[in-house]
Amino acid sequence: MYDGEIPTDDRRTWRRRKYLHTSRELHNGEAADLLSSIHVADASLSDRIETSARLLGTAPATASLQTLPRLGAFGFVYVYVGAPERYLEVYEDSIRLGFQAGLGAGVEWAASYASVRKTEQFKAYVRDAGFVDYWKQRGWPDLCHPTTGDDFVCE
Repeated sequence: MYDGEIPTDDRRTWRRRKYLHTSRELHNGEAADLLSSIHVADASLSDRIETSARLLGTAPATASLQTLPRLGAFGFVYVYVGAPERYLEVYEDSIRLGFQAGLGAGVEWAASYASVRKTEQFKAYVRDAGFVDYWKQRGWPDLCHPTTGDDFVCE
């Protein structure tokens, strides 16, 4: 039974992920090494971690980013290797499956995620998730504003 306490190994894993996710000072090779140090029992998750680390270690020389597998919670790697539109896959999947929409832990508003906010995928996602309707009623976030008609831009 879950008692609200995260097992020690999982805490360490997610602390590393959060550090990678928010660090602007890490070079891709260092980030790849840190990501490689995450060990989990789940084989599928382990494969995504390994792929993410390999991708970070070879960026920006990676050939076709569109042919790489979905990285799930590690999709943030795509922001740093030149495929910001791939970051949103896990969120888009959530909407398609009928789950409540969200934007991670708010990292999408960090300066390093500007490339994500400028994609057509981001615009489609926030529309599909109902954020645009919400923003029209409650006010736009600092980094986004309406333009003409139902369009908007984000910085």
